[in-house]
Amino acid sequence: MIQLLASHNKERNSVRVLDVEEISKKYDEFIEKGTAENPEEKIGVYHKDTERALLRRLTKFKENYLMWTVNKMKVSGQFQNIASAENFAKLFTLCKK
Repeated sequence: MIQLLASHNKERNSVRVLDVEEISKKYDEFIEKGTAENPEEKIGVYHKDTERALLRRLTKFKENYLMWTVNKMKVSGQFQNIASAENFAKLFTLCKK
């Protein structure tokens, strides 16, 4: 999963358009593989509970984890569009509270 996200982040920095559907499909494949390796019936094994919790979070917040593939911010601090700037401002405000 780390290699997938890191390689696509490098690709995003070098080109303007990413294949968001391809990234999403690969993400789902990693989640399915992790779920198959950590079935629910193996109860009582501490690390299995932790791994399943991570898989549930990755599934539930998939859109948030992959948001960087769609919303981009330039290195100089300028935003691609007004929506990205508004989202950044909202998050920045929440962090300052």
